Amino acid sequence: MISQSLRLPALLAFTALALLWSGCSGSGGPAFDAFNAYNLDGGAARACNFSDRKPGPAGILRPFLYRNLHGGLLGPPLELPLACFGFVTQSDGGSVLSVARQDSLFWSFKAPAGEYIMPGIAADSAGHIYAITTRGHLFVLTPEGRRLRDWQIQDSAGGLVLPSPLLALGSGTVVGNSNGEVMRYDADGRLLWKVRRGASASDAMAADPRIGLAVPISFNNFDLADTLLLLDPATGSQRWAQSPGGRIVQGPAVVGNLLVLGIVTRRDDLHQVPSLAAFTADGKPAWQMPLLLTPRGIAGDNEGNIYVSGSGTGDEASGGILTCVDPNGRQRWQVTLKSGIPAAPAISNDWVFFISRRDGRTGLFTYDRDGHFQNFVPVDVLPDVHARLTISSLGELVLAALDQPAILVGR
Repeated sequence: MISQSLRLPALLAFTALALLWSGCSGSGGPAFDAFNAYNLDGGAARACNFSDRKPGPAGILRPFLYRNLHGGLLGPPLELPLACFGFVTQSDGGSVLSVARQDSLFWSFKAPAGEYIMPGIAADSAGHIYAITTRGHLFVLTPEGRRLRDWQIQDSAGGLVLPSPLLALGSGTVVGNSNGEVMRYDADGRLLWKVRRGASASDAMAADPRIGLAVPISFNNFDLADTLLLLDPATGSQRWAQSPGGRIVQGPAVVGNLLVLGIVTRRDDLHQVPSLAAFTADGKPAWQMPLLLTPRGIAGDNEGNIYVSGSGTGDEASGGILTCVDPNGRQRWQVTLKSGIPAAPAISNDWVFFISRRDGRTGLFTYDRDGHFQNFVPVDVLPDVHARLTISSLGELVLAALDQPAILVGR
């Protein structure tokens, strides 16, 4: 249902934005165009790469509280066209998907009682917004928040399984599940193709129109090696499959012409050994390098450099680490912190932003792209925020509150 408590001027304003949004998307173009879709990594293949945006080091974080909502955000905000954002919050007996623009809450859609929307929402090139619940109930909403259609995602045996975060492609979406199925639907709910593998496909996927659809297939078991699967996004046919030789814990991320994975292997003494591995577009191993700590996120820039965040305790380090690697697998620089970096950084034209802790306070760190510290802004106005952030088309840094229905905007 759509909340009726929103201010009429805000709803009218978003209706105008929705018409502009849908009018700009057009009806032509290729059948598969990942960069005309909106996904939580800032785009289907962007890997937290916002190099086309020019924020400065944030000096302040301004909160925007949505008083018509209840509970904190379940994940980072999804950037939508025209500086709008979508996000999921908790509610009594369920969850709510909302679209806002700074302090203007345009609309909210509440999931049926007892169902919980996963934070991995997406939007396609036609402006349809996709959301899926933990029970596999997939909803398609119009830019104005009207329910267009919905259906139940089931496995081949008819049972419910844990779905993956949604990945919007062109006009439609791809979803995997813990039973090893990967499915592509159009916006009308038609199943375009389905493939099945022998292990879970419930982790986040990545896509690039030059390369294809990359799917991590995981046994969730350190004793069994996972597989990186590359599919043709139009037909679902397999282009290649490769094992990185360990468990995939991060990625795939498309950075330049590479598919990059964070992997962990386990020695005979049960000690976990983290590393970063890259494959070429045709499935050949490009390189692999050791990491000091378990990878928690992967980002990239337009030059093909890779930024890997890490947390935990290793043989040579503990706390947090941020490593920058060039396209040939050579380390450019590395930063260590006392506290972990639990998510991928956001990369702008000049800066690297991430969330961590300093002197017991959570805050926003800014480094330049050569690894030099620039700034730390503590989050004092809210108890805590999600570890992932995004950068809007206006050059604003957007953080999501954990315990309140609010975002923080840094300039």
